[in-house]
Amino acid sequence: MYNKKCKIANGSEGAQIYVGALNGNPVAVKRINKDLLQNEQIISNIVAEKSMSHVLPLLCSKEDDDFAYLVSPLCEWNLQEVVEDSNCPLKGSLSTERRWQLCKEFLVGLQELHEAGIMHRDIKPTNILLDVTGKLLVADFGISRQLFGKSSVVTSAVGTLCWMASEAIGGDRTRYTMASDIQKTLLVMTLQKNKLKQQRGNDFLTWIKK
Repeated sequence: MYNKKCKIANGSEGAQIYVGALNGNPVAVKRINKDLLQNEQIISNIVAEKSMSHVLPLLCSKEDDDFAYLVSPLCEWNLQEVVEDSNCPLKGSLSTERRWQLCKEFLVGLQELHEAGIMHRDIKPTNILLDVTGKLLVADFGISRQLFGKSSVVTSAVGTLCWMASEAIGGDRTRYTMASDIQKTLLVMTLQKNKLKQQRGNDFLTWIKK
């Protein structure tokens, strides 16, 4: 199903993504620990039921003795590569109009998740993918949570440091709301629209808390 030598990315919670094949078509195979499968399947089932247009769909899942495998359409680029990599073939078509279109597709994907009661919690440019047609898809639900009608959920602080919501920085337990996703959405749109390099370290932590 996949080639261990063809790893293309790392996901949340120790996940690894490989290029694979399903029914003769290229796919992405996400290998995760089996105890994380239930949460990702719940989120993916909701995505399928709602027919979300800008959220990465799950094609199928499999298990062996050690891992679970989530199979999805293969997306060759993520938003950070498109914006920052001068060798990306999509770079030449990144006009102002196209940038606004990507922002719109991203917001539609996030809206689709939120309307279904799902908080992504790991919004960042590398989790925003573009397929071979250039269509944008929000991906990676390893630390996503369903709200079940609630307005927030309290868990350990999670996410990528430079892309954490301000309330998650410097604390062990964090109350996440939909606003946590929206705050990071503004950072992503700033990167995408203005080609702003990701800020790092203490300067970033100071800035995001303002």
